Amino acid sequence: MKKRLFFPVILLIFICACNKKVSIEGWTEGIKIPPPASVEKKPYTSTHIFEAKLRKTEFYTCMALTTACPKTCGASGEYARFEVTAYQTFLVNGEGGNEKLSSFSLHLSDYYKTDYSLNYVKFIRNLKNGDRVRFYIDYVYDPTKSVVFTDMKVLGFEKK
Repeated sequence: MKKRLFFPVILLIFICACNKKVSIEGWTEGIKIPPPASVEKKPYTSTHIFEAKLRKTEFYTCMALTTACPKTCGASGEYARFEVTAYQTFLVNGEGGNEKLSSFSLHLSDYYKTDYSLNYVKFIRNLKNGDRVRFYIDYVYDPTKSVVFTDMKVLGFEKK
């Protein structure tokens, strides 16, 4: 349980420290995304800056494969589903994350529909189906471990 809280807390601190409203090329609201030319490769990371359209927000119940399912496993809850429409930047450094996304999902709440305290949740709750959003996301992985898990970090988002 402590591991589940550690990442969102660290991510929230990082996002709050970088939180700046911007208006670049008609994009407003959200957390500033750097110009694509300034984004550099990072070790064991794939970086995606893309434009997406919100398809829907829906509640998902997990497959019930553990004794914690569906209430406390962490997979059940509300998800925002996006369709990726255009890429501005795609950088890969390593073997993982070497494909562009065609769809994208963000977990917004738990089984009891309690919103997570990540600041993109409130932003996405204010969107309507069809709204265009630009995301800046890093997929970070650690190849030194026997089992490699990918950690997604939402570093920026803007609404058109």
